[in-house]
Amino acid sequence: MPTTFLETTFYYESLLQGQGPARDANGDLVLSLAMDESPLSLVAVEDIGRTAYGIFLAGPRYIGRSVGLAGAHYTGQELADLFTEVLGEKVAYRPVTHDQLRAAGFPMADEIAGTFQFYAEAAESFVGHRNLPWCRLPVRDGSHTRRRTATTLPMMVASSPGIGSNAGLAGMSQTWPSRWR
Repeated sequence: MPTTFLETTFYYESLLQGQGPARDANGDLVLSLAMDESPLSLVAVEDIGRTAYGIFLAGPRYIGRSVGLAGAHYTGQELADLFTEVLGEKVAYRPVTHDQLRAAGFPMADEIAGTFQFYAEAAESFVGHRNLPWCRLPVRDGSHTRRRTATTLPMMVASSPGIGSNAGLAGMSQTWPSRWR
């Protein structure tokens, strides 16, 4: 069977649905990821769909190949800096360990910790295999060519209602234990 492997990564949307900045006990915004100083590849779900569509349109060109996909590569500090810029409020980066994440006790904590551990320990090859230009290539559909613009974190945050307000960020704190913020 003809096959192409589309290898994705951490979704931007995860940062807006429980794994992004949350307020600590002092009311400060904090981003806590189990990445220490390692870079993290990120991609928007919409960009995965667009890229898959482009691969289908390309016909046999990608059969037997693996396509590593990412829209950006950021360290935890760089993500916190981006959130600071977009939200207009300081976001501190406080990394947690993989063991702290495993012991957190929320559903799928062990699986999420294992994923972050892989991202961190294999960062050089994992990030190196994720091709940023893939999210920016044009898609040819018959006689039409559509230029794709990779989704960015600022675009995602700006289009998410409630982000930056106390109400919006309260919903973002469901995944990570409050003791890390």
